Amino acid sequence: MTQSQAWAIGMPERLRDSLAGPKIPCLDGMRGIAAWSVVFYHMKFPFGLGSQAVEFFFVLSGFLITWLLLQEEDRKGAISLRGFYIRRSLRIFPPFYVYWLVSLAVMAAAHWTIPWGVMWSAFFYVSNWYHAFYGPPSSPVSHCWSLGLEEQYYLLWPAAFVAIRYLNGSRIFWVGLVIVAVWVRRAQCMMQDGSGDYVYHALDTRADHVLIGTWTAIALHSGMLRPLCRVLASSSWMILVTLALLVAQFTQDPREDWRGLLGVGSLVEPVLFMVLIIQLLCHPDAAAVRWLNSRPMVFLGALSYSTYLWHQLPVGGARYKLASLDPALRNAVTLAAVAFLACASYYLVERPSLRLKDRVMARLAEKGKEGAGLRPSVAVDGRTG
Repeated sequence: MTQSQAWAIGMPERLRDSLAGPKIPCLDGMRGIAAWSVVFYHMKFPFGLGSQAVEFFFVLSGFLITWLLLQEEDRKGAISLRGFYIRRSLRIFPPFYVYWLVSLAVMAAAHWTIPWGVMWSAFFYVSNWYHAFYGPPSSPVSHCWSLGLEEQYYLLWPAAFVAIRYLNGSRIFWVGLVIVAVWVRRAQCMMQDGSGDYVYHALDTRADHVLIGTWTAIALHSGMLRPLCRVLASSSWMILVTLALLVAQFTQDPREDWRGLLGVGSLVEPVLFMVLIIQLLCHPDAAAVRWLNSRPMVFLGALSYSTYLWHQLPVGGARYKLASLDPALRNAVTLAAVAFLACASYYLVERPSLRLKDRVMARLAEKGKEGAGLRPSVAVDGRTG
C-alpha cells in the first residue's frame, strides 16, 4: 500500500471505497434535500428546515474541501494554492455574479429601492458581516450570507492548511483549538446579551460548524477515527438512530429563539450531521438510503447550488406579487419557478463555467506553470458539486 493510501489501513472496506472513488455516493442526494429544505423553509412550509440545512452545508463543505486537500497532498506532496483558488473561483463566481446582476435588474425594473449596502456586501462575499452588524434585510441577496461565510473559509483555510504543515504543527490540534475558541466566543456574546444577528451570522461565532467537518476529515485521514468508523459501519440501521436523534434535536430546539438555535443545538447538530455523513459513506447501498443514489436525487444534488442561489427571487416575488392567488396555486407556481431558474442556471452558466475551468486548468498544466498540482480533477467536481 502506498503512502497516499495509508489512511485506509484498518478502515471499513465500504468507507474506504467511498472516499477513494472519483465520486462520493449519497452526498449528491443529501445536497439536493438540503437545498430544497431551505426553499420550503422560506416558503413557510412546516417541514422546511432553514438553519439546519445551512449547518449541514457548512459541515459537508468543511469535510469535502479538507479531504480533497489531504488527497492532493498525498499524491503530490504539496498543495497548489493557486490551483485551488482558480478551481473555486471558476466553480462559484460565474453563477453567483449572474444571479447578482439579475437581482439588480429585477429590482430596478420593479422600481424597488435598491439597498446598495446589502448588494455590495453580497458582491464582495461579506454579507454575513453586514447582517451581523446591521441585521438581515429583506432583499433577493439576503440568503447569500452563508455563501459569504463559506467563501471566507475557502479563502483562509487552504493557506492555513499549508502554513500549519510548513511550521510542523498538528492540524488536528490547531483546528480543534479554533473550534473551542469559537465556542468560547459565542458563549461570551450570548452571556453579554449580544446581538442575535451577530452571533448567527459572524464568522467568529459560526466557523465551528464548517471546522467540525474540517477536523473530522483530518482525524479520519490520520487514523484517529478508525474505531468509531468500525462501530458506525457495523450496522446500516444505525443510520436511523442518527436520523432520529437529529429529528429530536430539531423538534426540541426552539428555532424562533436565537439563543436556542445557537445553544446546545449548535454543538450537537453539526456532530450528528458529521456522523450521518460517515454512516452514508459506510452504507451507500443500504435499503434506507439507496434512493439517495437514484438519478433524480443525483440530479437534484447537481442543481443544489443553483437552487439555493436562485430560490429567493421567486419565493420573495410570489410573496408580494401573487399574494391574491390561492395559496396552493401560489406555491405550485413558486416551486415551478425555482426549478426552472435552477435548471437554467445549471445548464446555461454552471456547466459552461465548469468546462472553462477544466480548459484553464489543462492549459496551465500544459505550460508547466503549476505542474501536476493543477491537473484537472474529476474528484473536485464530483465531490463538491
